[in-house]
Formats: sequence, C-alpha cells, structure tokens
Amino acid sequence: MKDITIIGAGPVGIYASFYAGLRELSVNLIEALPYIGGQLSALYPEKIIYDLPGYSKIKAQDFIDLLKEQLDTKKEFIDIYCNEEIISIEKKDNYFELRSNNNNVFQSKTILLTCGNGVFSPRHIGIENEELYSNILYAIIDINKFKNKNITILGGGDSALDWALILKDIASNVNIVHRRDQYRAKEDSINKLNKSKVNQYMSYLVETLNGHDNILDNIMIKHKETKEVITLDLDYLIVNYGNVTKVANFGSLALEKEEFGYIVNRVFETNIDGIYACGNAINYQGKPKLITPGLGEVPIVINNIKGYIDPESKNKIFYSSASDNVVK
Repeated sequence: MKDITIIGAGPVGIYASFYAGLRELSVNLIEALPYIGGQLSALYPEKIIYDLPGYSKIKAQDFIDLLKEQLDTKKEFIDIYCNEEIISIEKKDNYFELRSNNNNVFQSKTILLTCGNGVFSPRHIGIENEELYSNILYAIIDINKFKNKNITILGGGDSALDWALILKDIASNVNIVHRRDQYRAKEDSINKLNKSKVNQYMSYLVETLNGHDNILDNIMIKHKETKEVITLDLDYLIVNYGNVTKVANFGSLALEKEEFGYIVNRVFETNIDGIYACGNAINYQGKPKLITPGLGEVPIVINNIKGYIDPESKNKIFYSSASDNVVK
C-alpha cells in the first residue's frame, strides 16, 4: 500500500514524485510509455526550452535527465512502473485499487493525476504502407543522425518550423511541406524560415510514398490548387502533424471534467475525496499549458496530500532548506 499513486511521468509527475519523497511519502509512479519523461522524451528530446527558471535555454531531454537525477535522491520512497496504462480505479473504504492494461493491481491511499490530456501518440500521414518505412520519423531522438542528410519535414506548426530551423545547419538539405497556404507558428520562426535556405512547399499534400524494402526513397506531393506534382528525394521524412490523444478513462470513476482538464479546487482536490490533479491534467482561468505552472502546483498539492494522510502535519510548515529542522 502506497501513500500516493501518481499517474503520468512527464516533468510534473517526476517532480511530484521527488517532492513526495522529500515529504517521506511512498509513491507509485505509473507511466503508459516505455520510459518516463512524457512528451519531452517521446517527441521533443532535442528541442530547446527557453522559459524554465534558471536556464536561458536547455534541451528537453537534458531537463528530464536532471529531473531523473533529482528523483534518484529519493528512490527509496518511489517505485516506477512503465508500460502500464491505468484502465480502472475503484474506491475502497480508505484506499484506492488501480488496475492496469497488463492486469496489474496497485493499492494506494491517494491518487495524483499528472497525465495531461491522456495517453498520446503521434498523428500519422494516413497513407497506405506508411508503417513499412523505418526512415519515417514522428519524433527526433538523436539529432546527429541527420548530419549531411536530405530531410523533408511535414507540418506547418511551431514544432515543424523549429526542427526546420535547427536542422538547416546540420543536414545537407531541408524541405518543409505544409498542406496550408499559411504557417501556424510564431511570427519570429516564420521570419527566420523565410530568410533561411530551407525549401518551402506551401499548399502541397503528400500523394504517394515510394521506397524499397523498408526504406523510403522519395515522396510525391501535389499542389492543392494547381495540381502540380513534385517528387522529393530524401533520406528521412519527419512528420510533425501533432498528436492523437486518447482520453484517460478510469472505468466507472465519476471524475468531474471540463473540455480542457479535471475540475479541482484551490488545493487541487478533485470531486472525489483522495484524488488530486495538477499540471496539464487540469485547467483554470488564466492557466497557461506550460511546464512551469505545473511544477509550481506540485508543492501545493503534495503538501495537501501529506496533510490528508497525516492530519497532524497539516498545519506544519515545510522548508526544504531548513537542514536538520525540516518538518517531515
């Protein structure tokens, strides 16, 4: 029996697990992906983050690695389970029973939802035999593999433009293909792209994929209006069409939820006693869907959970910098 089960091991879930360990609470950290790190590790490990306190810039995976290093300092309190998607939660008299897609059962006094909008997977092109080709990528894990390669990027949002601007100085050639006539990205990124050597194909759709064995050799794209067809040779095709999110469903558990997240009060309690939520799993007026606000919510919710489990500690003030005088 754990004090807390945290569902979702993105940056907020990792930090919440560490902070719970700091308060000497036992934790199950459960993640549906094969590894912890959430979207930062799965989709954007090489991207630069510019808005974290204390860092003018840092790679997404480097930030996750620092969170893991911090988590390891409290590993005696924390058990981590990957490849486990929670499919049902049942409230017992004074604890919860959680069951995963692998039919594993976890018992916990409280639950903290840090699962964002649910389990995600990259959106595909939607063309026959797409899954056959090993050089079609939906996330960039190792940027070095693109050195002196011919790259085509599909997409027109911030992520697609960011990668085009990063890879233009690494790859021998970069194409970006967008199905609309305008990008959906920051003005600064669009201006930089227009001044760069990246080849831009606006209002083009992918018609066919051509390759041999499991290697994609080229794609044929067609202009939506003129019907012009162009063949683009490539070494790698990077698909940046966003993600498909599978909404978290915990069986018959009646959690109150709005379109953009679970409904919580000022200390991040849901409508079910003992279940809490924070990070991108919740929404409230003025909340930006960024990493920083989620990290800031962690001390509030974990300290409140500590008081829920141990009422005598509820009104005690916790200072992590107080050395031997820390109130656990």
